Amino acid sequence: NLFLELFGECSIVGDDFLSRVRTKITRVNWNILPQGVAPWDRLKKSLSELLDRTTVESKEDALNRFEYINSFSPDFVATGNGGFNDYVVFGFKDKNLYVLENSFAGNATYIFRNNWESISKLTKAEILKENLQEYRLIHKYNWKNSVKKILE
Repeated sequence: NLFLELFGECSIVGDDFLSRVRTKITRVNWNILPQGVAPWDRLKKSLSELLDRTTVESKEDALNRFEYINSFSPDFVATGNGGFNDYVVFGFKDKNLYVLENSFAGNATYIFRNNWESISKLTKAEILKENLQEYRLIHKYNWKNSVKKILE
């Protein structure tokens, strides 16, 4: 496995330098079982475990918001260094939208275009002062409708 990882191929031969592998190996020109969108059940389990390590007012509220954003089929989901920094990133590469959702109700959902990695390292105050967010949605009664309009 180490040789495969380092060199991309490996042959098993005997003392006579003849191959010991009898099965013909065919290479294809694509990634087999490429990384894709995680099913909600698996993602929910991971996010739920992360929420267990923090003090969240309502774990179910947070999971419901995460599930709603996830229903729009993000390309990836990312959490902060050390497992969780109150925000989870849902990346929609084809739309160039990156949704940062907070685990605490009453906060805001931040949506960025481009450079989300750099911007997400800033404080909320720095982001707001420079108006770096594309959208800032407060967790209120119309939150779902606002998210839907942006992500559809």
